[in-house]
Amino acid sequence: MIHGYSGMIIQPLLVSGEAGLGLDLQSLLVITLVAALTPLVVGLLNLKVVEVAPLLLAGTLLGPHGLQWIRVDDAVTLLSELGLGFLFFSAGMELRPAAMGGRSGRLACVGWVASALLALVMASALHLSSLISDVLGIAIAMTSTGLGTLLPMLRDRGELEGPLGSYFLAAGAMGE
Repeated sequence: MIHGYSGMIIQPLLVSGEAGLGLDLQSLLVITLVAALTPLVVGLLNLKVVEVAPLLLAGTLLGPHGLQWIRVDDAVTLLSELGLGFLFFSAGMELRPAAMGGRSGRLACVGWVASALLALVMASALHLSSLISDVLGIAIAMTSTGLGTLLPMLRDRGELEGPLGSYFLAAGAMGE
């Protein structure tokens, strides 16, 4: 039995919440609508935000810890992994080999090594406190960057062309 839609509120497609194609399609429909409408809303309202911010907000509000309109199932997991792959691919397309050389490359390397050593010390302290069990995994997570999230913001503002762009790209690439 399939329910219809009520205004802008999307109700579950299957009665009694049983798992199946209906719930998969509901999650994919909501994700597709958010992905399609967000750039339109940002553009029409002339908002001074990068599209990543409202997309993250929508995922938080509509996801499993919010309104639960999006459930993490096999289809959503596949979509998220594809999206992450495209995100890293597009970030890689922005990297310039020249940014990894010279002063920016050396500073990025020294900064990452210092971060890795500090992360290992902190993760070891957390392990000794019995707060974590995976020292290396946590240390690696501490040295990772948000290159894929920050890159569109800097690109939209034209900041990648100046000196900040070279340092940012080198440090981000090293962290990733």
